[in-house]
Amino acid sequence: MIQAEILSVGTELLLGNIVDTNQAFLSAELAKIGIAVYHRQTCGDNRERLEDAVRLALSRSELVLITGGLGPTYDDITKETVASVLQLPLEENAAVAEKLRAFFAALGREMTPNNLSQALIPKGAAILENDWGTAPGIWIEKDGRTVVMMPGVPREMKPMYRERVAPLLQKRSGVVLHSVTLHLYGIGESDVDAVLRHEMETGCNPTIAPYAKEGEVELRITAKAEKIEEAERLCRETERNLFAKLGQFIYSDRDRKLHEVLIERFCRGKNTLALAEGFTGGKMAAALCQTENAFSVFKGGVVFDPENAPEAVFGSGRASDSPEEYVLHLAQQVREKFQTTAALAVIGTLDPEKATAEMPFGTGVIAAVYRDRKICRRFQFSRGIKEKEYLRTLASLRSMATLLQITGLFCEKPPEKE
Repeated sequence: MIQAEILSVGTELLLGNIVDTNQAFLSAELAKIGIAVYHRQTCGDNRERLEDAVRLALSRSELVLITGGLGPTYDDITKETVASVLQLPLEENAAVAEKLRAFFAALGREMTPNNLSQALIPKGAAILENDWGTAPGIWIEKDGRTVVMMPGVPREMKPMYRERVAPLLQKRSGVVLHSVTLHLYGIGESDVDAVLRHEMETGCNPTIAPYAKEGEVELRITAKAEKIEEAERLCRETERNLFAKLGQFIYSDRDRKLHEVLIERFCRGKNTLALAEGFTGGKMAAALCQTENAFSVFKGGVVFDPENAPEAVFGSGRASDSPEEYVLHLAQQVREKFQTTAALAVIGTLDPEKATAEMPFGTGVIAAVYRDRKICRRFQFSRGIKEKEYLRTLASLRSMATLLQITGLFCEKPPEKE
């Protein structure tokens, strides 16, 4: 397997002015074609430190992909630094120079001389045409190492990688990778690890890896093969085994969030939904509204003070000493108001000063009604969590999972046997 390293260049990355999305993109793309990324570096626009970074990368990696520092300004030093490390002279490429002149002429602008620095190419290097900007990419092979330089701007780098670099690397790799991600709710990462420890320790193809996400767990299955069809078959086989062990917690086997699954399955069953959000402060409605076909399912909702629901909306005289009975009343009222098949209400304590022995800080109560069914659940998040926004996010996930469970739509179906 080819061992790769990614080097991002730019002082703005180190200062936190720009988030480096290039490294995550390239790591994911290289994995698809069976190339392992063992190291990633970020270096500022300093020639000496960049030389050190390039030398380190070449000392331990067969393939080095570098993004950034190919432009025309004084601090764009990547090309010159790499050429110096590899002891390759820079030569002006007439075709690139002409393309630059034509680019500025088409804009009706005079080209400043510094732009011609983009036409300087290390001797013997291959040019990666840039149809999305001005600075070309560069492919160098020397002493058993391959260096690929691409622009740092993502809108240029991504298409250049996909159309110019990936096809060349795919031929060299000889294998493809296929991944399936299972989304689990209601079980922790450590519990998943305990259930699947044997499979994770002994499995090499496919591999299984759990990842703790915000309020849920993802299980990534990755298989490699010479052909995509074989990699997909290996993933399906492992997926069926995981469903047999953890199926009650798996709500999706595609790259979809809980709110997307909810809308899709409600839409499929021609169900409609209304919300009464106290504890969650409108987070569920905001998430649902971003989803395709949202308004064929979501008919409306009310956001209110979690400790004081408005009587004008929900009526009065139904609140009791029981938070469970009260929140169930809210769910029934909001369903009636919006004439939906299902409704959900959630209340709780987000203000430490209003916490009580019965409802401590971070405690909430969810009620869901669906046709003639109803369910009410109390939850208590860790007392160590103090951030209100994070508590609202966790409560939103818990609420949507409860809604899918009462409708019988929570669990994803395992892949069929071949």
